Amino acid sequence: MWFGVLAWLIALFLISQLGSQTTWVDGQPLSRQPALSSIVSLYGMAFFGLCWLAFNWRAQPGWWRSNPFREVAAWVASLEYIGWFMCYVWLVPVTGYLFTTLAFCMLLAARCGYRSKRSQLAAAFIALCIVLLFKTFLAVKLPAAQIYEWLPAGLRNFMIIYF
Repeated sequence: MWFGVLAWLIALFLISQLGSQTTWVDGQPLSRQPALSSIVSLYGMAFFGLCWLAFNWRAQPGWWRSNPFREVAAWVASLEYIGWFMCYVWLVPVTGYLFTTLAFCMLLAARCGYRSKRSQLAAAFIALCIVLLFKTFLAVKLPAAQIYEWLPAGLRNFMIIYF
């Protein structure tokens, strides 16, 4: 409930800022207005957030007397995964997309409690599928890894293009 109240208050604050942060162009059709998506999303967030609060207010009487720090602690604990992602983004240009994705999938699986050999092999297989899908088949452009500079020329070009 505390998070819902906070999200609803943030939505109200952002709605109050619409006039100074977005523009409405005279003569443009509604679908081409720069502020349209912001207006729709913020009013939707406020309306549906208020509905959610109203339904849960009845379902959880006396919620305001509860300790909000337990819920805040759960949200703060999830910030760890932002750190994992930032490390991943920082390491891809250094160690390469293939190696970094393999390592992080296996490390995150272990972090989440999947430590058996079968689980680790599944994480490695999923990582390999992700790399093949994005880098090889979809040809997503990623920075070349610094570690690839140590490879022989033919292998280096192959790794840069496909992995």
